[in-house]
Amino acid sequence: MFETGYSQALVATLDQEDEILAQQAPQDRTAFIKLYRQYVKRVYRYVLIRLGSATEAQKLTAQVFQLAYNQIARYQGDTAFASWLLGIARRELGNYLQREHSLATAPPQAQLSADPQAHLLNLTLALSTLPADLADALALRIFAGLSAAQVAQVIDNNEASTKLMLRQALRNLQERLTSVQETQEWIEIEMKL
Repeated sequence: MFETGYSQALVATLDQEDEILAQQAPQDRTAFIKLYRQYVKRVYRYVLIRLGSATEAQKLTAQVFQLAYNQIARYQGDTAFASWLLGIARRELGNYLQREHSLATAPPQAQLSADPQAHLLNLTLALSTLPADLADALALRIFAGLSAAQVAQVIDNNEASTKLMLRQALRNLQERLTSVQETQEWIEIEMKL
């Protein structure tokens, strides 16, 4: 989680390049396309891990970039572009989850399977049991690839508190995933008997 001086300099250079592209994007569509290509996977991973559905994650990711394109002229460069973009993703995800929660009748259940979709579902379910602020911070750090400082910008918190949140979220997630794995193993043993 700690960055070296070299990687901090590299991040600063990339942030400057992103800022230049973001400033050019309102008049130059290719600048926005470069930003899209650079960040689409990060936004998608963040949304996917929070939703657990590839189809819904693709739709929401497209929506996030449409909003970013429409709002790019308002980007001031006072935060890293990644923080600004993932802030849009976080707000849209929150809106989506509120709409879905009001429509939901029952929480999803984890399926016992060794396939990657089941692992994604288990991870998504474990994340959903965390308090929303911890789940968001962790998803932004791990799956969107933001630094702790950038996560702090997105969630409007200071960096030291954000690092504490991330540590707590990791511990809680590890406990929940261990619990899910133990439950699956117990059920598998019971089914064999």
